[in-house]
Amino acid sequence: MRWDRSHQSSNVEDRRGQRAVGGGAGGLPIGSILAVASRFGWKGILVGIVLVVGMMFFNPCSGAEVPQQQVATSPNSSSEGDLAGFVGFVLDDVNTTWKRDMPNYRETKLVLFRGAVDSACGTASAAVGPFYCPIDSKVYIDLAFYEQLRARFGAPGDFAQAYVI
Repeated sequence: MRWDRSHQSSNVEDRRGQRAVGGGAGGLPIGSILAVASRFGWKGILVGIVLVVGMMFFNPCSGAEVPQQQVATSPNSSSEGDLAGFVGFVLDDVNTTWKRDMPNYRETKLVLFRGAVDSACGTASAAVGPFYCPIDSKVYIDLAFYEQLRARFGAPGDFAQAYVI
């Protein structure tokens, strides 16, 4: 794989300028609810409602604004822009390879965030590291994680960065 610096991924959603406010499961799409209903019937819907309500009321981050961590680089810095481009390129390469080798594979989207993020799985801070949310089929990563990889774990460079994806 050779990185094409001019590559622009349509599978990357940049939320680095947004603030996480908590919640999570409240944004379930109607299609998901109908899929559960067709597969499990009304009992499945009731169990789903109980789980969603439980997540909304018992989520420690729900309703409270999650503080943003300060990151040394600005979202427009060239090094962070290069890193965002690299991450998008690697994601597209992985999606292309897996789609070719596994015909039923669905492309994954990636969300870049700073400090904390709202996902369909709930609110998460950068402290959890990169994560995958199966509800919305998205990978979430704070690019500051790569600085931690370099400084704390002695794993700098393109290979370590690509391996995370």
